[in-house]
Amino acid sequence: MDEKEVKKPTKLRRWLILAFLLAALGLAAVMAVRGRSDGDEKTAAPPTEEETVMQAKVIRVEDAGSENNEPMVDIGLLVTDENGDELPATIRLPLKTTPLLRFQPGRTVPVRYDPKNPDKVVLAE
Repeated sequence: MDEKEVKKPTKLRRWLILAFLLAALGLAAVMAVRGRSDGDEKTAAPPTEEETVMQAKVIRVEDAGSENNEPMVDIGLLVTDENGDELPATIRLPLKTTPLLRFQPGRTVPVRYDPKNPDKVVLAE
């Protein structure tokens, strides 16, 4: 017996490999969808008549502790209003659904801003 025998996979082994591959693909798809999800961010309806969609510059990203056992992150922004005045704002988001590359300091993001209530700033999409 000079030749080494190559064991062929059994039917059960083939099914197990197929099940593992399908589970891995399903997990990858779920992770991709959750990574893109903006559902938990402070975005919602289109701007009201009082609100204006503007660009805000990200100035900081900080750990904000946790709420309901969920890690949170504070995104510090500088919103430039129609008059050119820069207004600081902070948005708190859940870490698990926040695409952090989008919020690197120096980048700009669209926000909804109400000149009558400058403390109210939310992400716009």
